[in-house]
Amino acid sequence: MKSKILPAPRTVKFGEGQLAVSTGVRLRFACDVRSHETTATVRFGDCDPAGVIFYPRAFELAHAAVEEFLRAAIGGDAWFSSAVYAFPIRHAEADFLAPMKPGETFRVRVSVQKTGTTSMTFVAEFTDSAGLTAARVRTVQVAVDRASGKAASIPAEILSKLS
Repeated sequence: MKSKILPAPRTVKFGEGQLAVSTGVRLRFACDVRSHETTATVRFGDCDPAGVIFYPRAFELAHAAVEEFLRAAIGGDAWFSSAVYAFPIRHAEADFLAPMKPGETFRVRVSVQKTGTTSMTFVAEFTDSAGLTAARVRTVQVAVDRASGKAASIPAEILSKLS
């Protein structure tokens, strides 16, 4: 069971359904989304002149964590080395919630947020040693047929392991 306190009135989507909640309501729900945890350390070279992580480096660290998750979940390099399919990133976004400074090590939890017919949304959440979320990176990857270059259905053998 997972708990979440929502800071303001909003609609929360769970799969196909929606649940309206109000301020301060604690939600408890079972989460069957597969996830993976790893760690990432911010290096001096990852930072900008302000002394915090340079935003493209957060995307690189998140992508490395997603790769690790996919190798663990699918087994081997099926996602990366298929002769038939490619899985490029169609959309990427990040929320930076707290400074990420050199020398800090973060727990990175990667999960599948959404599964579609042709795309999957991954979230990498960076949590510091105090348990505060410092950043959240979300990417949408789409299955593409290498021969035609067009969107294709995610192969069933991959979909079954990630949804």
